[in-house]
Amino acid sequence: MILISVSCRMVAVASSVNCARLRQQGRYELHWRVLDSLDHGLPQSRPRLYFVALRKTALVRRFRWPKPLARVQAAPFLDPEDSTPAGKGPHTMKQLNKVADGLDQIIRRGGDCLKEDWFLDFRASPSRGVTVRKDACGCLTRTRAGAGGPLITSRQRTMTMEELMRFQGFCDGWLQWRGIRRV
Repeated sequence: MILISVSCRMVAVASSVNCARLRQQGRYELHWRVLDSLDHGLPQSRPRLYFVALRKTALVRRFRWPKPLARVQAAPFLDPEDSTPAGKGPHTMKQLNKVADGLDQIIRRGGDCLKEDWFLDFRASPSRGVTVRKDACGCLTRTRAGAGGPLITSRQRTMTMEELMRFQGFCDGWLQWRGIRRV
């Protein structure tokens, strides 16, 4: 049995009762850990809580979590620089202010907004401000993806649907999300 959590806190609380029951039975070996896709070959930070319960009578060898991989650069997951038109940018004054704050953060960190791939999530809830990451984006939710994803400073545009899919590990042409239309 493998349980993957979207909300680590919620599932951890709900599953602690089930884990306690499995432990009391003594028939299962239990493992849990938070894994982030950023550490496993994708330029997207998407931490998830994984629970693994293995029946002790079925164990052939000791369970091991996958080892983290070297972090990947975002550039190979992006469309070629000259091939993609500008995506949906910030439309409101709040979003424009978040982008300005994000650019200030990059400059304070010594980054180059035009030569390096920085990702600005300016569509997060108002209380969260702007999230800035170099060579990786934050968790790509359906809502953010439908709105165009984060701003890529080096490309001066938001992400395309194909890029959003690649950042989640899908091959080109693999899947068209339900509810998100190509613009």
